[in-house]
Amino acid sequence: RFIQYGQIIDLESNNGIEFSGKLINEITESKPIKTEDGNDNEPTNYVFELVELEKGSSTKIGQLILKEKLHQIPTDTLINNWNFNWLHCGSIEFNYKTENKFNTTIYTCPWNQNDTINGVKSIKNILSQMNEVLQLKENYSEFTSKLEKGKSYSKDGYMQMYLMTEKESQGWRDGKPIRDYKK
Repeated sequence: RFIQYGQIIDLESNNGIEFSGKLINEITESKPIKTEDGNDNEPTNYVFELVELEKGSSTKIGQLILKEKLHQIPTDTLINNWNFNWLHCGSIEFNYKTENKFNTTIYTCPWNQNDTINGVKSIKNILSQMNEVLQLKENYSEFTSKLEKGKSYSKDGYMQMYLMTEKESQGWRDGKPIRDYKK
């Protein structure tokens, strides 16, 4: 299992050669609330979508994970010189079940790590291939395009995304000349 903000990928294999997979796109709907300190957002609904991945794509990624021996790379706190000095950079997580053993590794801000650190090249390679082969960004954009308009959403609990209604979008488009003039 691979977990990043907004997406979970499950890959399975009984023989280590052919893999099947599922993608879960997820986001939390929230509503604005008044607090003593001003305004905030309160989670109200968990929205998700399950997508069956193509066998060929799942197999390509599964075999790459085995080839790179990702399951043997320790979690970031056990890697010398791993840089944790990033603010709001995010992290990724891998969960493995091999035979009857479970293993979890977490990598804080892997995309900003130095390639000379043990395991970083393999992690970055797998992330790049997963994004390309499984089209993670495209899948997530398609998912968010189906969300109900006029509501706020967050995939990480920190940054909020408001989807305008058609009437609000039209008002935004109509106000472009004014914004351009003021700019």
